[in-house]
Amino acid sequence: ELKTYYSEYLSSLSTHNENFRQAKELQVFHAFFVRLQQAIDKQQEVVRQREQAVMSRMDQWRQASASLKSIDELIATARRQEMIEQDKKEQKIQDDRNQNKRFPNF
Repeated sequence: ELKTYYSEYLSSLSTHNENFRQAKELQVFHAFFVRLQQAIDKQQEVVRQREQAVMSRMDQWRQASASLKSIDELIATARRQEMIEQDKKEQKIQDDRNQNKRFPNF
């Protein structure tokens, strides 16, 4: 918005240049434009800093998300391994029962 204001005011000033009768008036307007440009520069710096902060947070989020995904994969792998071990135990128990039924004396 400041850039638009600056451009419009500068355009208006150039069309009304004949209104400046004294160098002092021109100095006052020049000082105003300098302050306005400084405000624009400051605003742009704030925007740049905020954009960097957003990018930094996005990188942190991506890293955290990748870590969480790795942990989820480890948990899933551990659960699958537990199920395999449980199935093996149950199969062994069933095999032992079947063996005892066939050969009750052993």
